Amino acid sequence: MRMHSSSRGALLAIALALGALASERRATAQVPTDSPNDPAMQQAKVFFDEANDLYGRQLYTEAAMKFREAYDSKPLAAFLFNAGVAYEKAKNLQQAIELFRRYLSENPTAQDRAKLEKRIAGLEQILNPTPEPSPDPKNPDGQPPPVVKPPVLEAVNLRGIVNVETKPPGAKIYLDNKRTGSLGSAPWSASLEGEHTLIIEAKGFKPETKKISPSADKILEIYIALSKEDYLGYVEITSNVPKAEVYFDNKAKGSIGRTPYTGFLKPGKHKLWVERDGYEPIEKELDIKAGKAHEQSIQLEPIAYGWVEVRAPGLAGAALYVDGKKTCIVPCKAPVDAGKRRISVRKGGKKAYSQKIEIGRATSTNFKVALANKPSRFDAYLALFASAGFIGGGIYFGMKSADAYDSLEADIKALGGAPIDSGDSRFDDGKLNAYIADGMFALAGVTGLLGTYYLFRDKGASSQGVYQSKSLVGNDNQWKPIIKADVIDGKSWMLGGEVTF
Repeated sequence: MRMHSSSRGALLAIALALGALASERRATAQVPTDSPNDPAMQQAKVFFDEANDLYGRQLYTEAAMKFREAYDSKPLAAFLFNAGVAYEKAKNLQQAIELFRRYLSENPTAQDRAKLEKRIAGLEQILNPTPEPSPDPKNPDGQPPPVVKPPVLEAVNLRGIVNVETKPPGAKIYLDNKRTGSLGSAPWSASLEGEHTLIIEAKGFKPETKKISPSADKILEIYIALSKEDYLGYVEITSNVPKAEVYFDNKAKGSIGRTPYTGFLKPGKHKLWVERDGYEPIEKELDIKAGKAHEQSIQLEPIAYGWVEVRAPGLAGAALYVDGKKTCIVPCKAPVDAGKRRISVRKGGKKAYSQKIEIGRATSTNFKVALANKPSRFDAYLALFASAGFIGGGIYFGMKSADAYDSLEADIKALGGAPIDSGDSRFDDGKLNAYIADGMFALAGVTGLLGTYYLFRDKGASSQGVYQSKSLVGNDNQWKPIIKADVIDGKSWMLGGEVTF
């Protein structure tokens, strides 16, 4: 039976339509459905490009407004930073300060926080300068008052913007290394300069790293779909004390991160150490299973002793003594049992420095010491030598006086007890020698006492030192006021003031 031509045409049309539909479905299936398609980001990129163009043409206020429009479309804190830079270039310092503050408020983990806070303070000083002191009316002809100069700020430029999204969302983001801790979770954005390495991790997924080089005129969009991790084991280390150092297998290689720490390990036995100053270290053995999550919650206990650290500039070889016992060679740091302790620093040819202090548990006490030179004892030795000479002289003249007396006695006996002429010169010689001998002995006593005093007196400047203590645990991790203050290196350290070590 033959098919009518119109029927064949209809069937052909249906076949072509079905084929086109199948092709369309195949084409649709080839589109990566897990790629982000964010209209808000696309609109923000348009404003961002316009802002960069305006900035390049030195239309700074218009550029700042476009950066703010980009932020309104996609609220990434990095847009606020660039808007602040543009406002600063436009001399609108109040707006620049406001936007820099908003940037820090919305980006609490910003790596440039300290530098930007310093810049904000500088801009505020420029905006509200310190009044110049008025001339002294009592001294109109004196020196003019000093001119208060505005601070000189470092050059600041627009930054490239990095936006990271992951599948699954919520992956932790690290920059360059894990020791500084996670900067946040995806989706994550930042304004960055220079080359960096992103480290992206999520529980149960293989970690990914990606090198990036942000450009000031581009938004770098990064989307990473993490794959399931079936071979390695996932570890999560937490502690009751944040930022404790984490080591695996070989401590000599250094810490691989700080708590809270997450990462991956090969299956098998592994050694774990968790340490932080002021706490007893913890050592554990982990048995890692492939494809499994392993969580360790570490409880660190404060140490029962304190640390004493001593620096003595220019005194290499000086020794630290604790309660009279030699502990280490300066500069050094040593554990010291808690309680009242006598801390001394000694070196040959120098006066010792000594101080009794209370060493607290889990504290660090830093000393800075200047040892004075021991004085010369030449004056003492000279006085003692003179005393010995006077004693010798006294003995000599005493013996001459005794000889004169013995000679007179012998003559009296020879004459049968008859008296000797009182004008005999031996009488005067004996008396004179006796007086000289007594004077010599008196001088020997005086110079002897003086030499002994010179020998043991504390002559010249004393050795000096300052120290500070801080707690290594809890929230009291601050330097306490100075207990003893002296003069070191020509600087006077006042009681209760601040010492820069």
